[in-house]
Amino acid sequence: MKRGFTLIEVVISLALISIILGSVYGTFFLSSRALEASETTLLKLRELRNSFDLIGREIESSYFDPRDLSSNFLIEDRDIYGRPASRITLTTFSPQRQGLSLITYEVIEDGERLSLIKRITPFATGQPLEAEMIEDISGFRVEAKSQEKWVGTWDSTLTKSLPDEVRVIITMKTGGREFSLQEVISPKIGRRL
Repeated sequence: MKRGFTLIEVVISLALISIILGSVYGTFFLSSRALEASETTLLKLRELRNSFDLIGREIESSYFDPRDLSSNFLIEDRDIYGRPASRITLTTFSPQRQGLSLITYEVIEDGERLSLIKRITPFATGQPLEAEMIEDISGFRVEAKSQEKWVGTWDSTLTKSLPDEVRVIITMKTGGREFSLQEVISPKIGRRL
């Protein structure tokens, strides 16, 4: 006598298979979303590190001579709806262009989002180029240190010198959390090392 499965046994086995497949499906998509979020965070951190590296090299190579009216180092303390949005303009030897260039880093607003923009004007050509450095930041603050005091504004045409150190702070939000990274940079040209 051949015996097969009863209808109740088939229904129970299909229900168990459905539960197992549902949990595997949910786990797969949760891990996929977590992987995508971590890739986005790592990409933002890499973009931030590259920007810090470039800004740091340009500040280290900044040039100011009080007799040369084309040289400048200017930090302006600004904000956009309570979020720091400093502007720094400096004459420097940029690794991106030969010779001296006038470079400005500033924050622009696009709706609710802030982006850090770099404008570079080589003295040789005089034609400005603009590029977005980092998008979707929460703040950009630049401070200068002179005589052991940090200040939010600096104008080398008034002080007749470069600051002792420059602190750059970039704040961004990723993964629902806001964090800030900062770097302290010392201008090197014309200084004893």
